[in-house]
Amino acid sequence: LELLKNSVLSEDFVDIAYEITEEIEGYEEAIDAVDPILLLIEQNPNIDFGSPGPLVHFVEQFFGKGYEQKLVQSIQRCPTSHTVW
Repeated sequence: LELLKNSVLSEDFVDIAYEITEEIEGYEEAIDAVDPILLLIEQNPNIDFGSPGPLVHFVEQFFGKGYEQKLVQSIQRCPTSHTVW
């Protein structure tokens, strides 16, 4: 996820995000990446993450598995247009 964080301002960010989320999906505890992704979105509210983009597609796969609570916590910490959407 460090590469994702470091490339957030890159023109190739969405492509990089797709590559990274595809890799993370193979991890046994992939849900552990949800919090860092939400924090990345919180810390970069003006970045175009896509509509909704690879990061949202990734975290939404954990619907019913703890994602909702993590999303609510993110919105309580620092609501952004992307997390509220």
